[in-house]
Amino acid sequence: MKNNYKSILNDVVSDRLDYILNDLKNNSPKIRKKEINLIRLSKEVQRVISGLDSNEKDVIDEYMSAINAITYDYNSAVYVEGFRDCVSFLKGIGVI
Repeated sequence: MKNNYKSILNDVVSDRLDYILNDLKNNSPKIRKKEINLIRLSKEVQRVISGLDSNEKDVIDEYMSAINAITYDYNSAVYVEGFRDCVSFLKGIGVI
């Protein structure tokens, strides 16, 4: 039962994070500006690594994938803790 709860919570958190990120991308000029800069930098990185051999490119790809994976895990954990904090707060003030 507990594993099923964690799986459902992970799915909910994942869906919610996707929604929030899409909303930010579509409605936040600040985020959009940062994304445009990120796209520019990404093209520059691709240009720089184009001269590397296959093994060196693989190391960089693995590194970037690891960064993305841990960032996702951090974001998910922070979101869940924020949710728990909110529930604790609402219980503490007697709303629930």
